[in-house]
Amino acid sequence: MSASPSQDQSSFFWRKLHSLSGIVPVGVFLAEHFWSNSGVYVSAANYDEMTQGLETSPSRSITEAVVGIRGVGLHRQAILGWLVG
Repeated sequence: MSASPSQDQSSFFWRKLHSLSGIVPVGVFLAEHFWSNSGVYVSAANYDEMTQGLETSPSRSITEAVVGIRGVGLHRQAILGWLVG
């Protein structure tokens, strides 16, 4: 017996959501990384100022923890689903 159309649509949705949950944060990280590193073309002082601002951001630790935990949790769930079958 094959899967019903609603199960196929649901599976498609969750697979795409899982893919986007990895692509979007990596894209945002790369955009920010390129932006902050482009400051070196202006001057060394500008680059130092940009990196100092990023290092002292109060939301940095929280953002890194939330994004990291979310990624590990999603991939843990996918791996467990693959192992269990």
